[in-house]
Amino acid sequence: MSTSNEMEDSGTSGEQFLPTKAATLELQGLNVERGRKNIFTKDLLSILDRCKISDVAAVFILVEAARAFGHDPQHYIINRRSLRAFRTKNRIEIHEFLKNQPQVI
Repeated sequence: MSTSNEMEDSGTSGEQFLPTKAATLELQGLNVERGRKNIFTKDLLSILDRCKISDVAAVFILVEAARAFGHDPQHYIINRRSLRAFRTKNRIEIHEFLKNQPQVI
């Protein structure tokens, strides 16, 4: 039987350090930058909402679409948090636009 002290000494305490891809590339001497090109148009965001595509699924679709069109996805802002922020902003803009429109009865 192993005691808790033996487990701590063996390094199996449950927490492990797993370096990210960017950290690994920086250690190899490569300069890694985040994507800065925004591909989220109002139409694209509206279509994603209309088709009820989740943020996670949309990220997978957009990354593969970028690759299929011959682009490097790392040059573009394609991640779940950014997509969520753009979708929320787009929904607010649509709401404000519709709120200010005259109502036809």
